[in-house]
Amino acid sequence: MTGLKNGRSAKFVVTALNSAGASGFSDSVTATPFALKVAYESGGAALESDSTVEAGQSVTATGHALPPGSALSLVLHSTPVTLATGVVDRNGTFTLTGTVPADTVAGAHTIILTVMPAGDNARSVEQSITVTRAAQTPSQTVIPPSGASSVAPGMPASAIGPAVSTGHLAATGADDPEPALALAAFLVAAGLVFSVLSRSRARRA
Repeated sequence: MTGLKNGRSAKFVVTALNSAGASGFSDSVTATPFALKVAYESGGAALESDSTVEAGQSVTATGHALPPGSALSLVLHSTPVTLATGVVDRNGTFTLTGTVPADTVAGAHTIILTVMPAGDNARSVEQSITVTRAAQTPSQTVIPPSGASSVAPGMPASAIGPAVSTGHLAATGADDPEPALALAAFLVAAGLVFSVLSRSRARRA
């Protein structure tokens, strides 16, 4: 058949022609020809064959000139995982968006979109992609304040006091311990002198 347009229904009838002449026409059958062409995109960029998709990213499939009301499915293989399902709208177009599972094994995979027109055979189209691991966010190391044994999970860094640097006392003490040590030594020496003088006076008395 030639001259048909994808997405536009056509009626078909048959008649027999033999030596006795032509017979009447049969009952008509309506069919809608279509070509299953799908465009994919992820992260705002078109996905070509063997494009790279990061695990956890979404994938959107679009198409047009399809039989309205046809069921759709978008599946990731080789271990089948349904990413999205839907129905062709009354204008013969569709948009399906699904997310590649974050735990998908890195490597070669295939996205298969299937359209299932009512009363007709299902048709599928494949798209090969390469899945990569999702990027890991670096964890922030927080130093607990002096005297704290641990940091509560989820506690923001702003809620924790500054770390105490080596060689200095905590914020509640003096920044430089030398003056305090000198004063203590002086008081001990003064106490010893006072004790000796007291004993000498006692002996003279």
